[in-house]
Amino acid sequence: MLGAQFAFELFAVVPRAEDRAATTVTNTTWSGTTLSFTVGAGGTGQRMTVPLQYGSRVLTGVTVGGAPASYTTMNVNGTAFAAVNVQSGNYVATYATDTTAPTVTSNAPTAGATGVSTGTAISVAFSEAMNRTATQGSFSINPNVAGTFSWNGNGTTLTFTPSTPLAASTAYTATILTAATDLAGNHLGSARIWSFTTGAVTPPPSITAVSPISGPIAGGTTVTINGSGFAGATAVAFGGTAAIG
Repeated sequence: MLGAQFAFELFAVVPRAEDRAATTVTNTTWSGTTLSFTVGAGGTGQRMTVPLQYGSRVLTGVTVGGAPASYTTMNVNGTAFAAVNVQSGNYVATYATDTTAPTVTSNAPTAGATGVSTGTAISVAFSEAMNRTATQGSFSINPNVAGTFSWNGNGTTLTFTPSTPLAASTAYTATILTAATDLAGNHLGSARIWSFTTGAVTPPPSITAVSPISGPIAGGTTVTINGSGFAGATAVAFGGTAAIG
């Protein structure tokens, strides 16, 4: 650990306590904009986390032995981390001051969409990893709908899933305000406001008459069914037995 800002956490893809116990992190040094440390891997299948943000600085890259290392981001108790595969070697995590305002790169449903399913979820993609709490607080939908938030692994896409289906044949307006911020605290460059309309609900089939109302158990009787909402029907069954024709 380097002060209170930097803490390393090891976790295993396939849990092996002995591997975690044998893995070491030494020679931890913070110098200007780089965090350096040495890892002695006690086994395979492990990943370790490093802070995705330090003050106004955000992580821009990780190298192991001078070679770029890939990582994914994760959120632990509201704090963003970068998860890197563990291997023995000298690690360098580089940070830079972020002054660039994030932008919305896409949203779904798209603006002006019609016939949208009442069971749809609403998603917003950003140009960079976002502060999840601030961004969720900046989101709203009108008419108001209760729901839950989720994020993709890199913290760049927010998804709002309504708790109940949206109303049919209704225009909704979704909004992301500039109160949304990235991990460095930069506010969204401009608010994103868009509208979409849900489709009509197809009524369930309704039977008004069946003729004849009975027939031999062996079958073979032609039956006429009158009613509405049969468009798209693919099968008919009597008492659980499929009809033919």
